[in-house]
Amino acid sequence: MKTITLTPLQGMEIEGLGALRFGQNLQDVVALLGKPDSGETERLYYHGLGLRVDLDRAGGVEFMEFFRPENDDYQLSLYGIDPLALPAAQLIALLAEKDPAGIDDEEAPFSYAYRNLSIGVWRDFAEEHVLADIAQMRENGEDADADADWVQEDLEKSRYFWTVGIGKPDYYTAA
Repeated sequence: MKTITLTPLQGMEIEGLGALRFGQNLQDVVALLGKPDSGETERLYYHGLGLRVDLDRAGGVEFMEFFRPENDDYQLSLYGIDPLALPAAQLIALLAEKDPAGIDDEEAPFSYAYRNLSIGVWRDFAEEHVLADIAQMRENGEDADADADWVQEDLEKSRYFWTVGIGKPDYYTAA
């Protein structure tokens, strides 16, 4: 398994492949990662890496968002841990420790941005909401549905963030 190391405000490095830094251009991205699975100019998707690369108006890399890759060949590392494998509360605490003054939690518990580090995390639903849904199902006499596989899968997914993004300096503060 290869490690993709995320370095806030700088970019990323893929073990055995090389680095992609903020400000590099489309040709640099393609030279390192190959032709994207989809997207050709502003947003490039590399599904096997679980990666989306956004380019700014000048054509430089401004943001990289990572999701669970379609294969198990890669593992993310941010501050020495896999941010998408760390329970959400622990990841929030870690990032708050690294950027205590820059937290934007306006969309909590679904999304948090750490402005000084240009890091963002996102999930579609949170554990407390799934637990409330389960309680409501049980209150309505829907016990079988509350134990359904999909409910348990949603509960497990809700405990973690689904994406982590890193951006160039001031990514979350620029107008």
